[in-house]
Amino acid sequence: RVLEMAIKEFDTIVNHAKSSGFVYQGSEIYGGLSNTWDFGPLGVELKNNIKNEVEILAPAGSYEAFVAAVNAGAHAIYMGVNKFNARTMANNLTIEEYINAIDYAHKRDVMVYLTLNTLLLDSEIKEALDIVCMLYKEGLDAVIVQDIGIATLIHKIMPDLPLHASTQMSVLNLEQAKYLET
Repeated sequence: RVLEMAIKEFDTIVNHAKSSGFVYQGSEIYGGLSNTWDFGPLGVELKNNIKNEVEILAPAGSYEAFVAAVNAGAHAIYMGVNKFNARTMANNLTIEEYINAIDYAHKRDVMVYLTLNTLLLDSEIKEALDIVCMLYKEGLDAVIVQDIGIATLIHKIMPDLPLHASTQMSVLNLEQAKYLET
């Protein structure tokens, strides 16, 4: 059932691309004759008939959903462990499953992003950092964060680990967005 849901979600994305005038071939989406197209929910814009790279980023709330997303053609998967992520109702992955998922993904040229997209209490910071450090040593590709404090600490400890702002992060003005670029 999980596999069917992941494949259906992926097919929905591809069908949206096709109905918007794009041609999907393998992992690439091409535009038609117009100069500019908006790819809707993925926020991808193609200009002047130039092919841009499109990343299909899929969620996974369990190891089974993760495998389904990889097998359905996702370029990257975002998922959490059993703590510190907004998908608390999902099964989520244990640390051992997460490490296995990183290995499985990298053997198939798929990236893995940890969702650390909740606000953390002072008492939770050390444990959250320990999880990020452990997964980073195993090859974690990026972290999606909400808490600016943990983002700052991760960047200081692992400056080459990419950080992405979660949609839960409240960025309300240009100055905040510029700060996040640094």
